[in-house]
Amino acid sequence: MIDYESDIKLNDLNLEKGKYAVFCWDKKDFYHMVSIIDNILYDKDDKSLELYTITIYKTKVD
Repeated sequence: MIDYESDIKLNDLNLEKGKYAVFCWDKKDFYHMVSIIDNILYDKDDKSLELYTITIYKTKVD
């Protein structure tokens, strides 16, 4: 788990290759979880790129 400052938007993230689940929000009352696999965002809405990160979860490779 990686905690980020709340001023970093999904659009500004620079993640290394891997699988991530990112918990984010709009700094109001909307919270959302997105998946990012090898730097590709998998979400139904491009507006997610404007959300602010709260926590990033990375899968571990055995």
